[in-house]
Amino acid sequence: MNEKAVWETANINEFENAVCELFEIIKQLNGSTVVVGLVGDLGAGKTTLSKIVAKQMGIQNDVVSPTFNIMKIYKTDSDRFETFVHIDAYRIDPNN
Repeated sequence: MNEKAVWETANINEFENAVCELFEIIKQLNGSTVVVGLVGDLGAGKTTLSKIVAKQMGIQNDVVSPTFNIMKIYKTDSDRFETFVHIDAYRIDPNN
């Protein structure tokens, strides 16, 4: 899928609604694995988006940015997705 979708939000409630809409689109994608890449400055809302998606997947654990761990894996209660993998590639050197 190479389609681009854009949501503009003015507050956290609108942001959460937009993420829920995005998750509904993601659930409809074919295949067993779905990868969503997020790019943005520090504080742009990447982890907030991840927390909302995790909540939609039925994850009860507190989802935090895996900056120092690089990756965290969560089991879901979702019928569509078995696991939610949250990766923060900020510290990965692309030259190595």
